[in-house]
Amino acid sequence: MPADEPLSAGQSVSTKKDVVRLAPFRGIPVKLLWHLPPKQPAKGRDPPLTDIAKRNPRANALRSSVNAIVKFVRGAVLWLSGIRLTLHIALMLLSSRRSVIWMDLDRWGQVLFKRKTQTLIQRVTVFVRLMTFNPEYRNLFYCRVGWFGKVLTLICRPMPTLYIWTTKIGPGLFIQHGFCTVIAAAEIGDNCWINQQVTIGYSNTTDRPTIGNNVSIGAGAKVIGNVTIGENSKVGANAVVVKNVPSNATVVGVPAYIVKKDGVRVHLPL
Repeated sequence: MPADEPLSAGQSVSTKKDVVRLAPFRGIPVKLLWHLPPKQPAKGRDPPLTDIAKRNPRANALRSSVNAIVKFVRGAVLWLSGIRLTLHIALMLLSSRRSVIWMDLDRWGQVLFKRKTQTLIQRVTVFVRLMTFNPEYRNLFYCRVGWFGKVLTLICRPMPTLYIWTTKIGPGLFIQHGFCTVIAAAEIGDNCWINQQVTIGYSNTTDRPTIGNNVSIGAGAKVIGNVTIGENSKVGANAVVVKNVPSNATVVGVPAYIVKKDGVRVHLPL
């Protein structure tokens, strides 16, 4: 086909690098088609990493080398930290509350690492990782083991802005971030979730909240006084709760009100 002859639908042209379907380019001379600029990524967007790797194998190799180095350094840090935490590991294995601590490890492992801890080696590995990289877990562990933990704080310091003044805490409590968080409930149920900047505390010298099982408390929320948070309930971020919350409910706002009950959207006062 001559280079200047227009192309008709269904015809195609081959170059050394690719095959171009010509139906969308009907009527465009072949020599113009050959000189069309390559497809560029949308403005403001970077090309996919797979395309960069194909065009630049050196960048792909460099990235793989960096990932390998980071993995090696992280493993070395965990080994050294495991040596430092020898007494902590021994206390975890010998504690009378070992079963509760293991349930905490199972919960934290599922949330942070997306895997279950079924064997003793897995639990010890997760324990070392949490004690090394998640200081908020240290506070919970020291709370579980009692006065023994106060001695071990000299070796591995807890998070200074997380305060846990509750002795009755069910297994599986997960504390996210733990920054500026005060937990002074009368009792906390199983598998609860507490975010950062949460206050669960007294309204006077004696009255403090009771938290049921599977309760989630969002960032910045306040639960004050002699109130009860029912099972499977959620307290929204920055909500202020000073009245009882029923089970299977979601509350938000200041003062808090119910926006969902038993999976149905509502708008009810507490």
